[in-house]
Amino acid sequence: MKRPVVFILLFLIYGIIGGQHLWGIEGVVLFILVGLAFALIIRKIYSLESAVLLVTVAFIGFILGFYSVSYTNDEIDALADTDAKPYMSCVVTDITGRYDYYSRYTVKLRYMRYKGKTYNEDIRLMLITPSDIEPGDIVSVMAKIEHGQNEFNEKYRMLSRHIEYKVWGDAFVTGHENSINTYMYGIREKTAKVYDAVMPETEAGILKAIILGDRLDIDDDVYELFKSAGIVHIIAISGLHISIFAAILMVLIGFMGKRTANICTLVMLFVYAVFTGGSPSVVRAVIMMYVFIIGSMLGRDYDIISSCSLACMILLIYSPCYIYDAGFQYSFTAVYAIGIADDILRRSNIENKYTRAFAVSLFVCFCVKPITLYYFGYINFVDVIPNIIVVSLMGILVFFGGMTSLVGLISVRAGIFISGLPYALLKGIEKLSQLSLGLPFSNIEGHIGGAVVAAIYILIIIAYLYIMNKETVSVGGDFVERTG
Repeated sequence: MKRPVVFILLFLIYGIIGGQHLWGIEGVVLFILVGLAFALIIRKIYSLESAVLLVTVAFIGFILGFYSVSYTNDEIDALADTDAKPYMSCVVTDITGRYDYYSRYTVKLRYMRYKGKTYNEDIRLMLITPSDIEPGDIVSVMAKIEHGQNEFNEKYRMLSRHIEYKVWGDAFVTGHENSINTYMYGIREKTAKVYDAVMPETEAGILKAIILGDRLDIDDDVYELFKSAGIVHIIAISGLHISIFAAILMVLIGFMGKRTANICTLVMLFVYAVFTGGSPSVVRAVIMMYVFIIGSMLGRDYDIISSCSLACMILLIYSPCYIYDAGFQYSFTAVYAIGIADDILRRSNIENKYTRAFAVSLFVCFCVKPITLYYFGYINFVDVIPNIIVVSLMGILVFFGGMTSLVGLISVRAGIFISGLPYALLKGIEKLSQLSLGLPFSNIEGHIGGAVVAAIYILIIIAYLYIMNKETVSVGGDFVERTG
C-alpha cells in the first residue's frame, strides 16, 4: 500500500466528520456502508486484503468526533443561552486577544455554583472581559454562559481548543496558581519586554510573533498588509520557523557529535513548542521535525507527505475539531502542497533548484487560495513573488531576531545594535508587501462556499494521482513508499 498513513488519516477524518454530523440509526448505517465501499475500492486498486481494516479506523474517528461535540454536563449545557448567571471560579490559562475595551482569555473552570448546586466539571471557557488579568490568575465571574455562534464555524473553532462556552462579564482576581504554563508565560513576557525596549512598537510586535508566537501586539494595519500580500504566514510560527530553529541548533551544538546534537535538538524543540504556546502549526511542525530527526538517526529516508499525515492524525486524535480551524487548514494544506509539488517535479525529472523553488512556491500559493477565498473573501494572484523573497530572508531574520532577545537580556544597548538587521529586514518586508499590492491582480475580492473548496481539493488530488504512475517504488527500505 502506497503511503498507508495517508489512507489511515483519510478514514480517520471521515470518521470524525461522521461522528460529528451523522447521528441516528440511518446516519450510522450510511456511515458504515460508505466507509466499507471506499475500503473495498482501495482493496481492489492496491490488491491489499487488509484494506477493510480501515473501517475500524473510521469507527474510532466516529467515536472521537461524536464526543468532540458532546458536552460534559447536560445541566450546565442547559444553562447556556439562557438568562442564568451562575457564579464561576476559574484559572486563566491563556490570553487569546487584547482589544481597546476588552480582552479574550481561555480559562479553566474550578467550580460553578447555581441555585445551591456546585459543579466541578473539567471544562474550558472563553472569557471576554474588560478586566486586566494574566495567565495563572484565579478569577471569579458571575455572568451568563453562551454557546459559540455559527459565523465562520465559531463553535467548532472553540471546540478545537476544548473551549465549550463563552462568558461575558467582569472578572475579579481572587488568587494565583503557578504552573509550567504560567512559568513559560513569565519568560515570554520578560523576553517580549526586550523587544519593546530595543525596537519600535510596530517591528517589535512582528518580531514577537515570529520568535515568541505572541501575536497580541501586532499592528492591525501591518497584519492586514501582510494578509493582503499573502505573507501573513511569516508571523505564525510554523514549519519554516521550526526548521530554521532546528538548523541553528544543530550548527551551534554540532560539536557534541551527531547523535547527542540530535537528542538535544529534540528536547529543545519540545521546550520551544511549549514556550510558544503549542499552536496547531507549531505542534505539526515539531512532530514532522521529530520524524525527520528520528528517521535520520535510524537510517530512514524522510517523506514529507507521510510525516505530515502522522502529525495530522496526532493532532486530530487530541482535538478532532481542529479540522474546522483556519490555521490548521492553512498549515496542512501548504505542507501537502509542498509534498505533491515535489512528487510531480521528481516525476517530471526537473532538477534545477531555482525552477523547483519557484514551482513549489507557486503551487503552494495556488493551493491555499480556496481557503483564503472562503474565510477572507479575497485572492492574490501575484503573492508568489513576495513569498519567494521573504522566505529566503527568514533564516537571517529568525537568527538575528532570536539573538536580539538573548543579547538584549544582558545589555539593552547591545540588543539595540543587534536589532538593526532584523529591523531593516522587517521594514523591507513591509515595503515589499506594499509594492506587491500595487501589481495587477494582487488583491481581487471574491468568495466561495465550503462545498466548492472541497471540490477544488478533490480535483487537485485526482490530477495528482493521474500524473503519478501506479508503480510503487520503495525508498529507503520499508520506511517510505512513493508513487512514481
